This record gives sequence, C-alpha cells and structure tokens, in this order.
Amino acid sequence: MRNGIRLLLATAFLGGGVLAAQHAPEALASMEFFRVDRIQLEGSRYLGLDEAVARAGIPEGLSVWHDLDELSERLATHPLVAEAQVRRRLPSTLVLRVREREPVALVPTPVLVPVDAEGRFLPIDPAQHALDLPLLRPTLEEEGHALSPGDLRTLVGEVARIAQLEPVLAASISEASLDAWGDAVVHLVDPRTALQYRPPLTPDRLEEAYRVLADAMQRRPDQIPTVIDLRFADQVVVRYSPRNPR
Repeated sequence: MRNGIRLLLATAFLGGGVLAAQHAPEALASMEFFRVDRIQLEGSRYLGLDEAVARAGIPEGLSVWHDLDELSERLATHPLVAEAQVRRRLPSTLVLRVREREPVALVPTPVLVPVDAEGRFLPIDPAQHALDLPLLRPTLEEEGHALSPGDLRTLVGEVARIAQLEPVLAASISEASLDAWGDAVVHLVDPRTALQYRPPLTPDRLEEAYRVLADAMQRRPDQIPTVIDLRFADQVVVRYSPRNPR
C-alpha cells in the first residue's frame, strides 16, 4: 500500500509539471523507491540472466532512471547477442530483451563449437543444450586440420542458405565439407546421399537436385544414389558407389 502511494505521488509529481521532463529522471534517480530490485531476461535460450546482467554492467542499487541506452549497448556486445534492448518497468524492474545469434552448425576445434550463419563462434555447450546441428569438416586434403576462415564462411553460408531455402532438407544434413577443388559436399541422412556443387547453391539447382533424386529413387528404389552432382551447367549427374553400380 505504501509503495502504491509513493508511485502515485511520483507520477503526480511528474505529470503536474513541477519538474521539466528532461530533469525528472535525474531528480527521481535518488529516490529509494526507484532502486532496481528485479531484473527480467526475455528472448533468451542460451544466455543466462547472471551473464546478461554482468555484461550489461548493472550494479546493485542502480536506479531504473539510469541511462538504458548505455546498458543496451553493453549487453549487445555479448557474443550470443545480435540485438539488445533494456527497458524499465516502474517502479523498480529492468527488462533485458535480447535477440540471440542462432547456431547453425558445429565446428571441431577439436572440441565441437557452435557457429552462426556469419561464422561467429558461439559460447554454447552443445551437450548441455542438445544441439542437433550439421558438422563442418575441413577440405578432404586437410583432414585433421582446422577449417580456414574462408572455408568456414563458405560452409556455414551454404548450410544457412539451404536452411532458408528448404528447412526440411537442412534438418537432414549430417555434415558438410569441401573437396579438393573447393566444391561443397553436403551429406544427408535421409536419404543417405550427398549433394556436390560449386557454391553458392541456387534455388533452381536445388529444385533440380530434388527432381533428379526423386526420379532416380523411383526408377531404382533399392539403389540410393551416393552423390547428386550439380557441378556441371545444365545437367545433374547421379553417382552410385562401386558396390551399387548404375
């Protein structure tokens, strides 16, 4: 009840024009009533509240009338955060609203580290969050080595592109790599085949791959193609393993 009366008095104080609007927050910042006693985090899946508060630099006893743009800018520097906004909820709550960077693949470093569509490494524990994402591997010639920055951008860009074009297909990707010529090799789980192509993969070429794969499986349902090769202009080559000849 006492808090309610204080809030009404503060509101009347502002609304009555006793202080100019630009000076009101400065005057109210010293009031105990507006000291932050609750912080909420919205929009997060991977970022924890304590970590968000620490990155935003919110000390104990801060007033809700503190410069929120400053807090938002600091919070936005977190590796997991793409966008951030801090809002006040009177009388004493701060709401941290974030849009997180989404992991789209895993990179062996040698431990598995999630990356987003821009190739940014994200501080997410894949085991803790049970991430079911494609694995990005180095080129065949560099097996056992780390991906170069250029290769990483190429591969993660292709996985993100396929996810945008065909989410169902993207969910079936087990891993992606580059061959000796720099062509992408994207391995699927269902059906157990691979797409081989020169990046970037266009919507038309992906549609052609779907059509040719469906036709091949209809013609020979007992023989799943090993590779759907899209590297050659105006044609799609279907390849089978030696043990499963055409």
